Amino acid sequence: MSKLLSSLNEQQAYAVKNTEGPMLILAGAGSGKTRTIIHKIAYILEQNKAQPDEILALTFTNKAAQEMKNRIAGMGIYNAESVWMSTFHSLGARILRRHAALIGYTSDFVIYDEDDKKKLIKESIKQLDGPLPDLNYEKYISRAKENRTHPEEYEQAMEGQNNYARQIAQVYALYEKRLKECNAMDFQDLLSNMVLLFETQPAVLDYYQKKFKYILIDEYQDTNYVQYLLTALLAKGHQNLCVCGDDDQSIYAFRGADIRNILEFEKDFPAASIIKLEQNYRSSGSIIQASNAVIANNMQRKGKRLFTKNEKGEPITFRHCYDGREEARYVASEILKQNVKGVGYDEMAVLYRTNAQSRIFEEMFLSNGIAYQLIGGLKFYDREEVKDILAYLRLGVNDQDDISFMRVYNVPRRGLGTGALQKIREFAEFKSCSLMQAASYYNEIPTLSAKAKAGLGAFYGVVQGISKRIEEKESIGVITKYIIDEIGYFEYLASKPDTSEQKTENVNELISSMYEFEQNSEETGVAAYLQHVSLISALDESGNSQQRVSLMTVHNAKGLEFHTVFLAGMEEGLFPHVGSLMENNNEEERRLCYVGMTRAKQVLYMTAARERLIRGRFERFPISRFVFEADRDCLDEVGQKTLYAIERGQKQFEIEHDFADREFFSPQRPSGQTRQPQSKMAQKATQLQKKSGSELSDVQAGDKIKHEQFGVGTIISVKGEGEGQMLQVAFVQMGIKNLLTQYAPITKV
Repeated sequence: MSKLLSSLNEQQAYAVKNTEGPMLILAGAGSGKTRTIIHKIAYILEQNKAQPDEILALTFTNKAAQEMKNRIAGMGIYNAESVWMSTFHSLGARILRRHAALIGYTSDFVIYDEDDKKKLIKESIKQLDGPLPDLNYEKYISRAKENRTHPEEYEQAMEGQNNYARQIAQVYALYEKRLKECNAMDFQDLLSNMVLLFETQPAVLDYYQKKFKYILIDEYQDTNYVQYLLTALLAKGHQNLCVCGDDDQSIYAFRGADIRNILEFEKDFPAASIIKLEQNYRSSGSIIQASNAVIANNMQRKGKRLFTKNEKGEPITFRHCYDGREEARYVASEILKQNVKGVGYDEMAVLYRTNAQSRIFEEMFLSNGIAYQLIGGLKFYDREEVKDILAYLRLGVNDQDDISFMRVYNVPRRGLGTGALQKIREFAEFKSCSLMQAASYYNEIPTLSAKAKAGLGAFYGVVQGISKRIEEKESIGVITKYIIDEIGYFEYLASKPDTSEQKTENVNELISSMYEFEQNSEETGVAAYLQHVSLISALDESGNSQQRVSLMTVHNAKGLEFHTVFLAGMEEGLFPHVGSLMENNNEEERRLCYVGMTRAKQVLYMTAARERLIRGRFERFPISRFVFEADRDCLDEVGQKTLYAIERGQKQFEIEHDFADREFFSPQRPSGQTRQPQSKMAQKATQLQKKSGSELSDVQAGDKIKHEQFGVGTIISVKGEGEGQMLQVAFVQMGIKNLLTQYAPITKV
């Protein structure tokens, strides 16, 4: 027997060694699905069933694809790096680069991200006659492309479903025309154009059908219609298609994912074998038992029941707090308690249904010195200064890129306002060329002022310098330094002192990423780097989580795991969300709850509030149905009593003590109340938050301090010295205070 099978359980081994024909692996949360896929690829190679480049493995994030590559490489299999292992979009980019000419593009086409897409749509709207309704055109166009509905078909296809179908179709058609003129594709095009290529070029399709003897797809429950079509087309040759996923974790319908792809797999591939991976290696017995009970209420599922050989562990803690602030106080106190027990901040996460819920936790964590990171905020490559530099590089690669031109033609300012842009655009239309190509005639545009001509000439010279350096194959970092020096970008950033330091650090980090890319990537050069940047997913930007509690929506938590998880806001209307309830998406909301629960390995908290401040008013919501659906035997005693009391019709269930444990947490008290001395355990928890050797003699603006009553604050200014030193401090909850250093009960953090 192969050594590859010896470390797998019975079902995993069966899935690995049965390589021929279609197969659906239904893999529950924490059941080792990635391990199974990796071993299956390794087994195919070990048994000489295919060469590495005859295997296609697809997943949904670059991070997951890279992890799979690293694990295959670590198994010591010869030439394993030649396996085609990537995301769907990266596959599209790779194939379309080779065959772009067959569908009317050049091989150096640009990939537009969402921000570029919005700008081009705005430009398209401006060119249309008459007023248009204020709609999210990007969303409608993306969904149309995912369903392969072309602009000329859109109005008829949406008849009776959308009152603005005609206007959307107009914008959609012009947007597509402008994309083609810019030699650009958006993210949806990387898939829909690949389908177009295969449908219109049978020889190309035949080549890839024969090439890929084995196709493996992870997270199949997250595929949309276009990805389904691509899968069916590519697998038609050898029929050796293995898809792996969990119907109980299908939570991305809002992105176009279609759960029917996994539920109806046997209809598409009648000869398919079905393997269920039901042993969970991640979570405690209590968590598995409770989450099983919740998801069992869904009707739209294949049916499986997770089990684990792990210990039952601690019961799930449920707390029904008075309001949202009390909920945040309770979570903060339990985080401090877990930290004293030895659980690192990076091993804990607070999950919620909507991004808006993060605010109160951020405030509470700041005021109590709990380090945290917010996952799902503005991504690195979406930051203004980063996009500026990338736009210059993109123009150096592709002089037809009007969107990048419009972003930086006057960054930094060079005397080219919106009026000058309009004149350049009119000249470009007269010449039937791109804006960048029009810039080469900067001295010949009669309507431009002398100042504007000089500015446009300078801009054109910079871009020409970039193109020349790209042709000479200079390193990306060197080219970027040329851009920064030539346009005086750091001086430009310094003109905005409030953000200069942070933005400069971001540009330097961008340059670092370029050097790392050149060292670690098979492909080098500016075009390859720009493609790499365009394909980075949101999850890939989650950042360094060392010693920080993670705050994120449940959607963003998919694929992650933590020792301790807090599922907050477990109320009807919040989770399940009122929008989903109105659209009758109860089952997807339940799957989302199931995902949240199964992120926890050892400790799971579920919290709710009796009332919340919404739009200036306190509103009350009942406890979420998902809490009641959890196996009651898995809840702690307080949680059980709360639910039993509510079921008996009692309007309130009061606990004699405050939920926020005073051993670990000291909330703010109104003035006039005495503060109880901290216990030894509370002192220990507080000491964990302080930096050693902090002194107040050398404080300066920007430093953080902790006040015994006001919590954590940031110093705005320092006046005087010695006994008369006065600090002006901005506290998270208490506002701005003036404090005398000599008398204030403060410490530096």
